[in-house]
Amino acid sequence: MSHSSTDAHNTAPRRPTRAAVATGLMWALVLALVPILLQHRYAGIPHRLTVGWDYNIFIHAAGRILHGQSPYTVPGYTYTPLLAILMAPLAHLSIIHAWKAWIFIELAAVVVGVGVFVVTEARGRPAWQAPLLYAFGFVTAMNFWPLERLMRLGQVDFFVVVLILISVWGQSRGKPAVRGIFLGLAALLKVWPIFNAVVLLQRGLVDRTRAIVAVVCTLLTAPIILFAFGGMSAARAFVSNTSSQRSYHLVSHSLWGTASLLFSKTGLARPLYVSNGVRIGLICILLPWVIGLMLLALRTPGDATLCTWNIAGCLVLVIPVSHLAYSVFLLPILWVWGARLLNREYASWEAYAVFGVLVVWWLLQTHSWPDDLFSHHIPAVRYSIVFAVNLIACTASVLGNWMIQRRGSMPGVTPADELAAPA
Repeated sequence: MSHSSTDAHNTAPRRPTRAAVATGLMWALVLALVPILLQHRYAGIPHRLTVGWDYNIFIHAAGRILHGQSPYTVPGYTYTPLLAILMAPLAHLSIIHAWKAWIFIELAAVVVGVGVFVVTEARGRPAWQAPLLYAFGFVTAMNFWPLERLMRLGQVDFFVVVLILISVWGQSRGKPAVRGIFLGLAALLKVWPIFNAVVLLQRGLVDRTRAIVAVVCTLLTAPIILFAFGGMSAARAFVSNTSSQRSYHLVSHSLWGTASLLFSKTGLARPLYVSNGVRIGLICILLPWVIGLMLLALRTPGDATLCTWNIAGCLVLVIPVSHLAYSVFLLPILWVWGARLLNREYASWEAYAVFGVLVVWWLLQTHSWPDDLFSHHIPAVRYSIVFAVNLIACTASVLGNWMIQRRGSMPGVTPADELAAPA
């Protein structure tokens, strides 16, 4: 055969393989599915005559920023000025038009967040798994009552989830500074995620110092922002408003709130039995349980991604003021375990059992459980279901990961791959 015919043969366009065609079709289906689900969710959120409760606070705080005033003159504003600054452009619009734009931004955050998760997980996987993971993540998010609840309120919790997702991406790519910066930004947007920085103490984590320095440097911008938008009085108001949040007469889906609802006369629900001793006893059981899960998660080397979300889920259980919408911080746990099962080497009875528990958790969370619409006629047990299923989900995830990592049956997620990647 001549050289010319050989060259022609080598330069001929290659026909797409069946796998490539199948992957393209899967992405086409995903692209068709996403706008349908977005429209369905948008239509399910009241946006014509009323606005979300929390959004109303945020937008008025943004208006104060525009007029050179402190955002803490708005009752109920318990965040750093960063949120009001970011929302300032919307304050130029009418409150209803800005509310519609805010809903769109929140929905866009879900699209981006699932995308960041897929990019993080897709490395080293067959191409066809990426659209499957995106469909799984997006469908489970769009059919999730806590997410719908936070959108109805206009809350920012899923933006915090996105920041943590980007932080996890930085860890997976060996960028500890990126991980630390975005963990810090999550705490600047909403204060309590600052405790999620304990994930940097995970056993076997390499180059944790750079991540810790990045977190600290990011958090040090908070007082600068506070003084820039209100001086010393704004700093005092921020501390006062944040610390007084626990005194709000609202249902809390934490271990503290659940114990009080079940065994105290709170006026928020009908208690199961009124006994201060039983309430304290339940707390004495639940608090070591959750703290033990966090310590076990930190003591388990490998899979820094799963450790991050396990810690976030445990924090939702233990922080004093924990709303129903905070369950969105557990949603990535379901995504991660689903992604792990796509690789055959991860298949074990523990992994399937954990995934089964998480699917049941998600199914139960699709129900519209009562939250802030408290009533002394509603049994406290109904409010307690959210805490109970979140506790079971975190327990299954932490223990399942510990059992699997302990016997080394997840070779694709090892300290060498995920914890010791070069920066």
